[in-house]
Formats: sequence, structure tokens, C-alpha cells
Amino acid sequence: MSLLLGGGYAVPRAMAVAEGGLLTHELKASMRQAAQLVTQGAPLSTALADAGIANAVDLRLVRAGERSATLPKILDTLGDVHHAAFSVRVERAARLAEPLLLMLVGGAIGGIVLLMYLTIFDLTGAVR
Repeated sequence: MSLLLGGGYAVPRAMAVAEGGLLTHELKASMRQAAQLVTQGAPLSTALADAGIANAVDLRLVRAGERSATLPKILDTLGDVHHAAFSVRVERAARLAEPLLLMLVGGAIGGIVLLMYLTIFDLTGAVR
């Protein structure tokens, strides 16, 4: 949204475009509700609060951006903060999943080797 607002889009139009990038239906519905509130004349911070989209810190920053006419910059900063938090979560999940996947692959390879040896031992037992 920060790029759209910085480029001259009106807030409701920027929210409609940003809605297309949301992944869940719940978030899309909340964004639609917030856009309707903005269209009716509510400030962006109030609309986001009523729709339950932003947390308290985000709302305070958006309010500050509305008052100081630096909303695109504030939204860009919030995007960076949330991107960094998301990256940390993904990295933690990968750190947890990597050893589990390694053990799974090792177990599968070990099982295949064990089955090969059992087959070889059965063949050698049948020859005798």
C-alpha cells in the first residue's frame, strides 16, 4: 500500500489493490470492511482497528503517519518490520524441519540398505 499511496492512489483504491495480495479469505474480508469504512469517511487507523487487521503498535504508527502526512513512509516501515518478523519465523521453521527431514531421509536409505542385505542373506541361505 505504501507504494500505491506514494504514487498518488487514493486510500480506498490502494486498499482494494492490496486486498488482491492477501492470502486468506478472512483477511480479504477484513480489508474490504476497512476499505468500506475509509470510503465512508473514517480515518485509515480507525478502519484498520475496527476491522481487526493491525495490532496496537501498527495503529499508533498509522495514526502518526496520518497526522504528519507521512503515511506512505510509515506503511513502508511497517512492511519492512513485518517482513523481517516473517523471515525470522520462516528461518526458525526451516531450522526445525531440516533435522527432521534429514532423519527421515536417513531412515529411508537405511531401510532400503537393510532390505537389500536381508535379500542377499536370504539368497545365500537358499544356495547352501
